[in-house]
Amino acid sequence: RRLGECESRPFPRGATRPYFCPMRLTGRHTFDGPREAVWDMLLDPAVLARAFPGRQELHRSGPGRYRGRVHLAIGALPAGAFAVRVDISDESYPERYTMRVRGDGLLGNAAGHANVRLEAQGPDTTLMDYECVLVTSGAIGLVGQHLLGTLGGALARSGLRSLGEELEIRRVAHL
Repeated sequence: RRLGECESRPFPRGATRPYFCPMRLTGRHTFDGPREAVWDMLLDPAVLARAFPGRQELHRSGPGRYRGRVHLAIGALPAGAFAVRVDISDESYPERYTMRVRGDGLLGNAAGHANVRLEAQGPDTTLMDYECVLVTSGAIGLVGQHLLGTLGGALARSGLRSLGEELEIRRVAHL
């Protein structure tokens, strides 16, 4: 199946509708900090847990592995708690990595990956390019799929703004 094609699955009463469909999110963001500092911040579980909406717990469970819980709502739908697993692969410090994410909850599942590239634009400026793909299933996929495209961009902008603020706090603390 090619990216962008949806799979249909039967609903309990026999109706067929899209059950899940990949959402793609790409973008660029400029951080005011050196590439190595941006890399360290992006892989710090405490920073990631604070940067994005929802109450989150995230801890490092091994090299390139994180585990935790996220409590989310998608639009008006309280999605509840998700057990989250994050694995980092294809690392080339401090240039690029791939982050694979899986979340499992009572109302459904989400799985995806993000390819992240960091490029130094000078001694204190870093350009991040990212490409993310997320697939949802279960009730969260059925209801939330319509909102994910809109919310995905807003969540990314909000999270990246928070990460930029964290980088500034770290920079000032080291002065």
